[in-house]
Amino acid sequence: MYKYKVYEKNHLFTKEYWGGYVRHNRIHRKVLNQDGKLVKDEFVTENHAIMMYEPLLEEPKTNK
Repeated sequence: MYKYKVYEKNHLFTKEYWGGYVRHNRIHRKVLNQDGKLVKDEFVTENHAIMMYEPLLEEPKTNK
């Protein structure tokens, strides 16, 4: 029996010529044996998704 840990690599946002943003990343998974030792690190898929919100919003300013 194995355990899997899914994670992303090469995550970035790009601003496109039409004014929106696209999120890019690669999904991988670590395969661990019963002792928790890494058996292999597998590429799963590549993701390119049009975002429905602006990802680079500024933090709200607070009055102190």
